[in-house]
Amino acid sequence: MDVSTTSAAKLFDRGPMHARRLLAGLARAHLVEQRAQGGIDQEPADGERWSMHDLVRLFANELGREHAAYDGRDAAVARLLDHYLTTAQAADTHLQTTPGWPLPDDFTDRGQALEWLEAEQSNLVAAAKAAPAHHAAATGLVLALGTFFDLRRHVNDWLNLSTAAVGICREAEDRHNERAALDGLGRALIRAGRFKEAVDVFTAVLDLCRETGDGHVEAITLTNLGQALAFLENFVDAVNVLTDAAALFGEVGDSLGGARVLGILGPIQIKLGASNQAVGYLTEAVAYWRKIGDRHAESVTLVNLGLALVGAQRFREGVKAHTDAVALFREHGDRHGEADALNNLGAALIQMRKLGEAADAVLSAARLSKKIGYAQCEAKALANFGQLLLLKRSFNKAVTPLTTAASLFRETGDRHSAASTLDLLGQTLAEQGRFDEAADVGTQDASLCRELGDRHGEGIAWKNVGLSLCQVHRFDEAIEALSTAAALFRETGDRRREAEVRVQLARATRGRRN
Repeated sequence: MDVSTTSAAKLFDRGPMHARRLLAGLARAHLVEQRAQGGIDQEPADGERWSMHDLVRLFANELGREHAAYDGRDAAVARLLDHYLTTAQAADTHLQTTPGWPLPDDFTDRGQALEWLEAEQSNLVAAAKAAPAHHAAATGLVLALGTFFDLRRHVNDWLNLSTAAVGICREAEDRHNERAALDGLGRALIRAGRFKEAVDVFTAVLDLCRETGDGHVEAITLTNLGQALAFLENFVDAVNVLTDAAALFGEVGDSLGGARVLGILGPIQIKLGASNQAVGYLTEAVAYWRKIGDRHAESVTLVNLGLALVGAQRFREGVKAHTDAVALFREHGDRHGEADALNNLGAALIQMRKLGEAADAVLSAARLSKKIGYAQCEAKALANFGQLLLLKRSFNKAVTPLTTAASLFRETGDRHSAASTLDLLGQTLAEQGRFDEAADVGTQDASLCRELGDRHGEGIAWKNVGLSLCQVHRFDEAIEALSTAAALFRETGDRRREAEVRVQLARATRGRRN
């Protein structure tokens, strides 16, 4: 951990030049180290930071506590917390994408604000944890850091600090800030994929909103609740909640909130198979974001519009939407969004059988995702690359990306995608004549489907296992797998597949006799 000259100046209660001279003296005594060089008489350079060896830090902290009563330790900490809070709030304002908002002059632009947040992240988290409950930073820092945490996917910090802030607000019976802290916690839970908990949190926020009669905040909360319900695939409740939100936004004249509702209704319609209706919602939302100049909201909506257009078989338009989204995410510095958009672009190009361009897109997505530690997107991109190689009948080359994708899906808890990827991997191995390995992979697939309650998917997996086992004359095991598959297809009403499996079962029985 290190500290900037500006932050150290707040501790010293001196200007940056004076603080630098004090720090330079400590550096000459080898008590601190300077990370960025500059003349002592020069203005402190951007990015100039100072660090301390862990043992020296421990000793300094011990001395500081011993002499806290008369060396102004508490006042120094309060000044530092004030600095971190006000500067984080200023940085957050620069990160907000709504044009027309007045911008504080702490930073020249959004890029500088983001650079400061990235440099100070560990200090800001530590400050939020260490702040006494009575100091505004105890709850205010996490509220100011929500946009940054979301952008850079610092989900654990977001969850932990939001949970602590909720507790502090409840202890102080501060209902207003409790609502804000709960709202941040709910959004963090959505980002973490913990949608059921997010629904519970936003339901609690809704109760707080209705206590105060604030219809606008209620509309925002209903929108968040609708999004969480949509992720749970509880589409009926999600649509009802979002409809209520849209009505409230209309009453207060908030067209921005209405556009956000459209941006959530669009993906719901995609899931329901109504891609054309989704295109209508999302096209309207994109037009609004362009009109007001919110380029990040436009990029997020373009991703979903691209998916809707591809679902409506309008592939060229879908590719353009994804391509535009990639450019906007890159411009905005949203690397996670860029990775997702690249992967979606590749998937659309695969459907168009433009396999060369598709490979460039999905491999770019995989490389970027690996670089930033975005395992979910890396897995999706590698799975798409494996599927692409299958279409090219490059079965041997497809094994590695599909194996890696399945492992990453499991690590990230995405068992549905892990199961579908294992299905592709099993087919790939069988095409190469590696039937024993294909049977092992198929058995893993069947086990995952069983955990998920996907009886039909489990039947397909056992069918594939049985067919592979027949190829290596492991007929007893094949008969057991095929019998299980037949029973599952019968249970799920798939008579066609049941009949096919029974034919294979008869052949396996004859093979065992021979």
